Amino acid sequence: MLAKSIWLALALTALGLWASLVPQVTYTASSSGEPVGDVLIAWPGWGVQQDLGPVSGTLGSFRIWVSGERDGHELTVQASLVDASTRAVLRQTFIEAQPSYIPVPRTFTFPSYVVPEGQRLLLQLQVQLPEKYHVIYRLASPQPGMANVMVNGVPDFGSGPLAVVHLETGSELRAAIAGQPAERLRLGFALLLSALAALANPRVAIRMRRIWGIARHQVWRPVSWKRRLGGLRPVPDAGQVTRIGRFLAIPWYPWPIAVAPILHFLANNQRAFAAVEAVVPLIIVLVVVTGGVVGLKLILKDWHRPAAATAVGATVILAYGHVEGAFGQPVDERVLFPVAVAVVAIAVGAVFRADRALARRAPYLNLAAAVLLLFPVVSLAGGVAESLRAGASVDTTTSNSGWAHLLPSGLPPASDDRPDIYYIIFDEYARHDALLDFDNTDFLRELERRGFYVATEATSNYMWSQHSISSLLNMAYLDDMGPRTPSSFGAMELIGKHHAVGMILRELGYTYVHLTSGHSVTDRAPIADVVVSFAPSGVLIGDAESGYGSNISLDSLLVGRFVRELIQTTALRPILGHHLAPGSDALFPYWHPDRALQMFGFLANPIAVDGPKFVFAHIVKPHYPATFDRYGNRTPGLNVHDNFDDDHDPSVPSAYIGQLIYINSRILEIVDAILANSAEDPIIVISADHGLRLGGGGNPHAILAAFHFPHGGERILYPSISSVNHFRSILDVYFDLDLGLLEDRRFEHIGFNLEFNEIVR
Repeated sequence: MLAKSIWLALALTALGLWASLVPQVTYTASSSGEPVGDVLIAWPGWGVQQDLGPVSGTLGSFRIWVSGERDGHELTVQASLVDASTRAVLRQTFIEAQPSYIPVPRTFTFPSYVVPEGQRLLLQLQVQLPEKYHVIYRLASPQPGMANVMVNGVPDFGSGPLAVVHLETGSELRAAIAGQPAERLRLGFALLLSALAALANPRVAIRMRRIWGIARHQVWRPVSWKRRLGGLRPVPDAGQVTRIGRFLAIPWYPWPIAVAPILHFLANNQRAFAAVEAVVPLIIVLVVVTGGVVGLKLILKDWHRPAAATAVGATVILAYGHVEGAFGQPVDERVLFPVAVAVVAIAVGAVFRADRALARRAPYLNLAAAVLLLFPVVSLAGGVAESLRAGASVDTTTSNSGWAHLLPSGLPPASDDRPDIYYIIFDEYARHDALLDFDNTDFLRELERRGFYVATEATSNYMWSQHSISSLLNMAYLDDMGPRTPSSFGAMELIGKHHAVGMILRELGYTYVHLTSGHSVTDRAPIADVVVSFAPSGVLIGDAESGYGSNISLDSLLVGRFVRELIQTTALRPILGHHLAPGSDALFPYWHPDRALQMFGFLANPIAVDGPKFVFAHIVKPHYPATFDRYGNRTPGLNVHDNFDDDHDPSVPSAYIGQLIYINSRILEIVDAILANSAEDPIIVISADHGLRLGGGGNPHAILAAFHFPHGGERILYPSISSVNHFRSILDVYFDLDLGLLEDRRFEHIGFNLEFNEIVR
């Protein structure tokens, strides 16, 4: 008995160590060496190149040591991945160098690049030409096999290579193989304990041979399927005589147990995903469960133990990610994953020892599984019914159905003098006096210097994006829209997509350019002329029907956002992690930093359309999660959309403020670019949909609102203007529609409901 206990202890410890090597970590794949005291000073326009040596596989993240001139400011450094032979730029990104005498580590990430065999790569760093201050890079010691750093293409023979580290994300086993000390030590212990466990029980090999012989005999001997399925017959003492009783005695519960979590995830996110996106995960789970049950049946000869073992495995795997929710905080994968493996091993071991007890309990397990499946099915059915009601309650069949109640006498003829209109929403951008512990007046002065009217007491009418955007784009309060007054949340989102503003401006001769946001109310644009979407492959441009914003592709079904976010709730998360990358055309989610960067870049470039254009963009920043710090660097450790950690550098009071500072700089760049690219002075509105709501801080109705109304149009504006009057102002001043301004009102409401309580001043 003691020997068996020792073997069991060794086996479980070895299993835990192996399991702890499965979660993913970021580790050093290659390096030019540790940074030393030597530095390289580079001035604006200078190109600093470093041969990366024999790198291979998929490149993404790098770390360098860099700082800016002490008396200067944060400097933008352009980082490029360059083919050493052709000098072609393969990937590009930007980092900010902090003002400091001492270079500090900065991590930057390129879009993934798979290195072809034999290709040599250079990392090129260059200060942007408009800057006037130098940057300082830290160097490593000279070493064999690593070329010295080059400046403007000329090797610097007096120093070593640039201190650069190639970071890779993979399992801790891969990190151990790559030479990481802590992981390698753990791998050594796992190998040692595995060998000791095998030696402690010499009968293991004999038992494995016996199992293999039974399995081979069971597969190949010619018996009828009726005999093979005989294990499905109820046990004699089950006491079941009816057809229902016989059906319940069959252990079919693993299939609904495995399917229910996927349907539950879809039911809770019906507004974010289409039902068809769950098809592939459902098929995979059903195939895996069937394979597990049938495969174990060939070994164990009955159906009940295989069914129970498969159900246990499916439960632990699919419930894995929800453990963190139960704890209310992240749990270290190196602890959670081994515990999950041990739980499965112990539970399956107990199941294998049971037989008749499982047969007696099969009816109860079947009933419990059926009830478990019933809840998400009912929820999904309710969502479908709500969508059907919403579609029936909102008339979207005619072009004037969205504005006829506002302008019963129709629209005047379109004039030739029609300025371009840019309406850009920055999600949850709080008004200056609602920002806690931060003075934003310098940014507001920069907007005013560019000709903007800043509404110092501006408010939103509602507290949530869906309500606020649907209201402002229809220029009316949600409870007073005439025939389009929504009766459900789904109907409200529908009028947000088929909105009066877009319909009116199209009738006035405008081309409606819609930038998709990843957010439910603004991620589709059925009435737009041009739909712009954002993916790892770049900016994708189409129209409302064939554009990228509306189609579900095979690529998105296989590795789309639904699959990737579902995996974050399962035990596959530490195994697959970052390696389950989206397809090149799988659109970025709303929170992704690359989506924001691509939207900034698109708005800052000329938009080539014939005639006047109406450009609408909803950028879900500075809304949490804070994926950028104040310098524009990506927040480390952000892997999933629900990371709302408030980690930040001590120079800012919160991660939200750090991200807001960076967003300010990009807003000014966009404004400057739009003004420079416009032949006629355009209308530009920079606004928020609601104020700072998270954590109960600030005022959820206090928003940023700044208006660039050329030719004296700001005369209609006033400090306390609310969102519902933004487009009423534009259409009255520039198109003489005589809509009039509504009384500015604010409403409180909970979540997604349509029950509003007006806030009385």
